[in-house]
Amino acid sequence: MAETVGMTCSEVDENDKPSHSVNITDIPSAFDNNETIRAGRNNADIEVDNLVNREIGEIITCEKGNKDEMTRCAELELVVTYCKKRLRKIDDNIERVQLMDKLVQCQLELDALKEELSGPVKNAITVMGHQFFLQSATGRNPYCEVCLSTIWRLVQSYRRCNSCGLRSHDKCVKHVLRYCAGTKANDVLFRLVNYELPRTEICEERGLDVQTYKCAECHHSLQFDGTTESEPRLCDYNGHYYCPRCHWNDEWFIPARIIHNWDFGKYKVCRASKQLLVIIERRPIFNVSKLNPGLVNYVDQLARINKLRRNILLMKCYFMCCKVARKQRILQNLKHRQHFVENSDMYSLIDLVDLYQ
Repeated sequence: MAETVGMTCSEVDENDKPSHSVNITDIPSAFDNNETIRAGRNNADIEVDNLVNREIGEIITCEKGNKDEMTRCAELELVVTYCKKRLRKIDDNIERVQLMDKLVQCQLELDALKEELSGPVKNAITVMGHQFFLQSATGRNPYCEVCLSTIWRLVQSYRRCNSCGLRSHDKCVKHVLRYCAGTKANDVLFRLVNYELPRTEICEERGLDVQTYKCAECHHSLQFDGTTESEPRLCDYNGHYYCPRCHWNDEWFIPARIIHNWDFGKYKVCRASKQLLVIIERRPIFNVSKLNPGLVNYVDQLARINKLRRNILLMKCYFMCCKVARKQRILQNLKHRQHFVENSDMYSLIDLVDLYQ
């Protein structure tokens, strides 16, 4: 049996010509215990890994000798090419596993580097408040929110808004009708206007005639009992009706329902409202005591957190001056909710959701 194994190994050596030899003594006996077998396999793995790394190092060194300068991307491409060619020639399972690991690791690093190097181009296109930047051709295929079709990144160029994340084919950018939610949220007047508009009041029911039977965003005609494309969909955040192209039946928390009814159900909102709510969810723009003064009398969690925040403000100087308090890093633990150490009235949407949960 040992002779058969030896012959098989020599045949592999002659056909594939690997740089290391396999001896019968390297093959563990069938009567060896499990620990010896495991140790032998680990040694073989290390041996093969060292061999692969040595061969890769020699290839890179040789290539560097032919060129004045070599980038990391070029090195990784060489390694990937070497691993692929080597995998086609060898039959040894141990070496195949090592090469596959090396191939996957180098390919992932190469993709990440290419993504970083071929990131957004400097020149941007401004449309409806959006800042559209050209994106790279690698990665998952996103969805165009203008023509509602898949963006095949390898063959189609596309742009993404850095403020709200809206994605669109390069050719569809000029047809964007939705104003940028990020630009709207970053407006200095947004915080003041937010209290006057019905965004903090539950929207009243209204009919399609108020919108002259048209979508509030793209002005596409709407009608009940009509075709799917003209189906009116209500946005619970602003009370307007939208067509299926502008309203994808996304569900989100509605600030007005939380503030007035302590209702944390998710309601259907249009794409524009969804993007806006996602952007502002961590911003402390809701003064609950002003919008609904009586809520604290009915919600124990809110009463407790209000008292705790007032105590934090009273002890803020102590937290900053006392050595013991500085060691406990109390203020640093609130770095993600900085408004807790600045006032006791303002809440963000995520604050209220976390408080409820």
